[in-house]
Amino acid sequence: MSHRLRPFGSAFTLVELIAVMVILSVLAAATAPIVASAGQAYTDASNRRSAAADLAFALDRAGRTLREAPGPVVNVSATSIELAGGERLALLGSTLWLTEPGGAASPLCQRVGTFQIVCLGEDGRTDVASSPQEAQRLHILAEREGLWLGTVIFLRGAEP
Repeated sequence: MSHRLRPFGSAFTLVELIAVMVILSVLAAATAPIVASAGQAYTDASNRRSAAADLAFALDRAGRTLREAPGPVVNVSATSIELAGGERLALLGSTLWLTEPGGAASPLCQRVGTFQIVCLGEDGRTDVASSPQEAQRLHILAEREGLWLGTVIFLRGAEP
């Protein structure tokens, strides 16, 4: 039994190779938008997760500082609050800043789009922004990249 080499004529033809390349190109063109949209969805989810983590950290730290403050609220606006002990939370530009007693202001969160502080009285419903010393509860709401987070702070230093 002799082994023979395959003749040149039994390989793929140029037409067959081109046909396979055309089919693969069509498949690649059909799946490319799916792969691109999956990548974009991952990037968007990652950005939202990062924004949520940054806002959650900022609101948690501000909440702990304001909750433990020894004095009442002395000044409040829609985007800032100051307590008698020197604690201050304010949105300046698009950065949320926290000042602790005896310390310099430190940035808590950047790229904050919307920020709102509401001071409520003892009943938890009455807005006491005109007489902030009566504030017992703070509602703070912040937005970054379309994500909204809020917190409620019960002031320990406020007298009922």
